[in-house]
Amino acid sequence: MAKKNCSICGAEIGLMKQVQLADREFICRDCVKKTSPFFVPLERTTYDYKEHMKQLENGKKLYDAYFAGNKAAEKFLSKRVLVDKNTGLMCITEKRGRIILWGGTPFYMVFRIADLEICEGESRFEKGSDGKNVEKFETHFIFHDVVGLYDFKVPSSKGSHDAMMKCLDKILGKTGFGSIKAGFKKNQEDVRMAASIAGNLKNMMANKDGGAEAMRQDAEEIAEAMENSFYHGREELVAKADAAIKNVLG
Repeated sequence: MAKKNCSICGAEIGLMKQVQLADREFICRDCVKKTSPFFVPLERTTYDYKEHMKQLENGKKLYDAYFAGNKAAEKFLSKRVLVDKNTGLMCITEKRGRIILWGGTPFYMVFRIADLEICEGESRFEKGSDGKNVEKFETHFIFHDVVGLYDFKVPSSKGSHDAMMKCLDKILGKTGFGSIKAGFKKNQEDVRMAASIAGNLKNMMANKDGGAEAMRQDAEEIAEAMENSFYHGREELVAKADAAIKNVLG
């Protein structure tokens, strides 16, 4: 197989050092090492990679400003997740090149807590060295309307996951994380229904005084309003986090 060039740094890469992305571009292993361990190349595009690099750069600045040495920040999932209710931010970190619990290069991603869409515990089984099935527990994170890495799984335990969920419920207030998530899923169904209705009306009114275009615009406005409803009950948390981020990143 012919050598290729890394789509990030341009270096020529042989077969053994090629890593393929979801958009069928190739990057070198040195560029892969610059990503968080939660970044899975085959699931991400070149655009995702570049946005993730910005995410890590900003994450390090925000970590240094709000999480490094912050004893008030609550720690979960073996200290991989740090939650700061005072800023409305959470930091998710992991290391590359660590030996068991020591050494390695840390990578930091900082998110607004208000953007958390999915935070679910998942278990799966893997074959252990003795051939027996071993249960692995992970927490699946999805952050809403975030560029870079927004969908990934972090090794955890059920106890630590449940403790983190309790903390997040408290920060999110009386509606709680679960209730807001359920409401958002209902809104997504309403958006799809509105889009379907608008599409049918467009076909029916294509030749009637621009009525189809008006219907399309109405449907888009409905969809936007429903999308914004994701943050209903989170407005103060959003404002708090935005102020903290602006204070560091400008």
